Amino acid sequence: MVDYGLSFPKEILFLEGYSDSPYIYEEVRNMMNPAMIEIFGIIEEGQRQGIVSEMDPMFCCHLIKGMVATSIRGYLGGKYPFGEEQIRQTLDACWKAIKV
Repeated sequence: MVDYGLSFPKEILFLEGYSDSPYIYEEVRNMMNPAMIEIFGIIEEGQRQGIVSEMDPMFCCHLIKGMVATSIRGYLGGKYPFGEEQIRQTLDACWKAIKV
């Protein structure tokens, strides 16, 4: 998501605004894309192994997505640089948010 957001900043901002919009049909908003199915599988496997906190996988995914998207949005808004160090810090924060 970080790589995509940095490569396609306008697209990631559009997707972030569109994906949870109340103006799109509920069935479209709730559709599961193949990437999400894989991410959910990773989260659920981590929960089975006791390394990811027991929480709703959708909630877990949204926590991570929110941190990454907000970090990218701040960079695109010129608030701070977003190099390798900031990317590592973002990923570390994501991990700390969901680990046991």
